[in-house]
Amino acid sequence: MTPPPDDPLTEHSARMLLSLAPIVTAVSDLTGRYRYVSPHCRVLLGYEPEELIGRAGLDLIVAEDRARVAATLMLVATGNTGMPPVRCRLLHKQGHTLWVETHGKLIRDAEGQPQEVAFWIRDVSDWVAADEKLAASEQFFRRLFEMSIDVIASASLDTAYEYVSPSCMLLLGYQPEELIGRRGIELIHPEDFPRVVSAFQQKMAEPVPSMGNPISYRMLHKDGSHVWVEATGRITKEGSGGTIMFVMRDIRARRAEEAERLRLLDERTQIQARLIESDRLAQIGTLAAGMAHEINNPLASIIGNLEFVREELPGLLERAQVATRSATARELIDALAEARDGAERVRRTVRDLKSYSRREVEETLAPTDLTEILEGAISLTANELRLRARVTRQLERLPPVQADGARLGQVFVNLLSNAAQALPEGQSQNHRVLVATSRRGELAVVEISDTGRGMSPDVKARAFDPFFTTRAFGEGTGLGLFICQRIVRAFGGEVILESEEGRGTKVTVTLPLAPRTESVSVEPPSGPIQIKRRRLLVIDDEPSIVKVVRRAFSSEHDVVTAEGGPAALEILDRDAAFDLILCDINMPEVSGIQIYERLRASRPALAARMIFMTGGSYTVEARAFLARIPNLRIDKPFELRQLRELFNASLASHG
Repeated sequence: MTPPPDDPLTEHSARMLLSLAPIVTAVSDLTGRYRYVSPHCRVLLGYEPEELIGRAGLDLIVAEDRARVAATLMLVATGNTGMPPVRCRLLHKQGHTLWVETHGKLIRDAEGQPQEVAFWIRDVSDWVAADEKLAASEQFFRRLFEMSIDVIASASLDTAYEYVSPSCMLLLGYQPEELIGRRGIELIHPEDFPRVVSAFQQKMAEPVPSMGNPISYRMLHKDGSHVWVEATGRITKEGSGGTIMFVMRDIRARRAEEAERLRLLDERTQIQARLIESDRLAQIGTLAAGMAHEINNPLASIIGNLEFVREELPGLLERAQVATRSATARELIDALAEARDGAERVRRTVRDLKSYSRREVEETLAPTDLTEILEGAISLTANELRLRARVTRQLERLPPVQADGARLGQVFVNLLSNAAQALPEGQSQNHRVLVATSRRGELAVVEISDTGRGMSPDVKARAFDPFFTTRAFGEGTGLGLFICQRIVRAFGGEVILESEEGRGTKVTVTLPLAPRTESVSVEPPSGPIQIKRRRLLVIDDEPSIVKVVRRAFSSEHDVVTAEGGPAALEILDRDAAFDLILCDINMPEVSGIQIYERLRASRPALAARMIFMTGGSYTVEARAFLARIPNLRIDKPFELRQLRELFNASLASHG
């Protein structure tokens, strides 16, 4: 290795530099045996240079790498003047292996013939370990990507996919290779495209762009459907280019759960609102029942006094020598008749309101006049119906049904109100509501039909579901048909719905007829009845009631009055010699029930001759009491004729 004459580097200087270099420098002959090895071989391989001189370099290479390195050396020895860097493993003198990188050059003599090979060897064990660690890390993350149910992808800034994880098959139906090179924005739903592109452009304009918060949009599936995804990631700019790394997650189940949660929340909100509304209606019903009771007391006084005046007026006019056919007398009599008719209208309205508003839990099943209940329901809904339809009645005279009249009235009011709601307002000449009754064996049949808009099959299928309504929020509780069905079934009947969209609705209610029983009521004689003068006790906490009864019957009987329960007990303690007691059932302090129980214990015969009055506001206790005892009763407001007949029948039956 004699340097050219003009080279200022002497052989001694060259050897000194090679001994100081942190690499192994070596020279071998063309057969690969070492002719020179620099001192650094001690550090790298644990050998002294002298131990390697004459030894084949391939002997130090791990067997698995030997053929590969030999092939490269063969190329160099046969004329290639340059040896590319080659990595291989060498055997250390102590037996372990280490990774090295070697490269060299063919040296020729003055005639240009290959003479020897010079090469350099450096330790790259740390580099290889780092590469292996990096490769293992890459493999680990690649496996994670490939196992992830989320789609992990990278794309260029023009959104062309460069890598897509296998889960894209599950999410979008594409194999990864089908998406490589394809622009991701082509798969975005057209309706979501502007929003997604706008968000992407905003992020690209930032100094350090990132995807920021997750964005949800729809992607095109291979089968043509659309899939909701949520994407998040990071944008890396590199000169004029860059990379988008992002993750797409399938959120169809989450959106379905969210939609269901919102639906349930909305349904719960509506149910709560309707329960509140139902409770409010129940409170209104209770209030209406109480008002009916309060109206009935003064109304009973008004009707009784009007009847008293009407009965006494002809005799008064006769005694005053005023002809009953005179204009003045006629006007007085007509005025009384008109006032009596007005009071009767109020009585019927209060009766219907009382029947509808009653909210007792325990119904009392009894023979009930179906026609009377239907007429009351039609009367209560008349204002609502008359603006929408003509009401046609086809009512057969039927035997009584076994039901609770008040609850049955609620059913028919609800059904008639539903019929009215199905019809447009202001077109009564074009629509009809038909109320018809008939008998089918031991069942009474009521049909309420309208010519309204009818129901779709879906609406009809849910019509009896609690809280289901097609009316606007706040206009219905969705409890109507559900409660109607429950009430009618409690009576042993059924509610049947027939409806066709655009052709109206018919609701059929079947009810069992009441059992046939022998009448135990005492029919008043057809002719005049002679009743001897008797002693009556009238008990009511309403002063006007006791006054009107005393006024009306004092000419026929000895009438003693007591304003309230305590006063009645004082009278009975002093003198209980009464032939008949007319008593209000609901009174403060001492009720009619308490008076009856006290008399039943001490004077049972007198307790049996008690007739009870009620204003209609039944308590559960009062309803149970009246169902238990056989005593006669009368509802306020009553007609004096009715009360007189009741008195006479009771007195006649008890002697």
